[in-house]
Amino acid sequence: MTRLRCFVVLSLFLVGCEQETVTEPVVATAYDKYLTLREVCDVVPDSSSPEDSTLLADRYINLWLKEQVVLNYAEANLTEDQKDFQEQLDNYRKSLLTYAFENKLIMQKLDTSISDVEIQAYYEQNLDNFALKDYILRVRFCVLDSLTPVTPEFEKLIFSEDPEDIVELETWCVEAGAYLFINEEKWWYLDELLQQVPVEVYNPVSFLKKNKSLSFERDNKLFFLKIIDFELKDNVSPLSLQEGNIKNIILNQRKRELLQRMREDLFEQALNKKQIHINQL
Repeated sequence: MTRLRCFVVLSLFLVGCEQETVTEPVVATAYDKYLTLREVCDVVPDSSSPEDSTLLADRYINLWLKEQVVLNYAEANLTEDQKDFQEQLDNYRKSLLTYAFENKLIMQKLDTSISDVEIQAYYEQNLDNFALKDYILRVRFCVLDSLTPVTPEFEKLIFSEDPEDIVELETWCVEAGAYLFINEEKWWYLDELLQQVPVEVYNPVSFLKKNKSLSFERDNKLFFLKIIDFELKDNVSPLSLQEGNIKNIILNQRKRELLQRMREDLFEQALNKKQIHINQL
């Protein structure tokens, strides 16, 4: 569409989009199809500037025309059987109706509260399903500029087993502008941790078993790592790492059971009301 025609369309917007008319102006035609001003107005946000309105209108009209050309050729080159999609449309509509109804039922009826007891019970009954696919570990680590003076007191604090030393460690790191990770309940996958603490690991099993604490320098930064706990690949995953997965599993089980009960109840109701029957052949 030329720039002049774009501005013609825009002028129609400025008048036609704000006023109701008995006869809808036609913006473009293709074969026996018509694109009305109202249809174009509907895709242009009210907040658009005149320039943006012109651009959006131009784009939409051209896309519509190209679509009509392809559709026209499809109509002309396909047999009636090839153009008959009624069965697929009927099945699609049935699927959409069923999906919408089931979602409404789930929103209204599904109990989403899951107790710690339920999570623990499911975990213990399905341990074989929770084998680790990677090495995991719980850690404390600190990253600081290589020019930062490191005192013996800091090394004592970062590797300390005493929880009371954590407060003093945090204070030291704040004053030194260092990054400190101290959430020792979090499980890290080894590959994930190595993105934060780039130590070279050639043998994961040997590394985890032989290193409780280590420090090294890389890329002008000092790294201090203390390993609190670890689990090897193929061992059973800790419950805390699987809690979210277990909740989703339990909820999905409840959804399936709820929908199954719904289908059976509706079927029984229809039978009792003689709304459905099977003919004896």
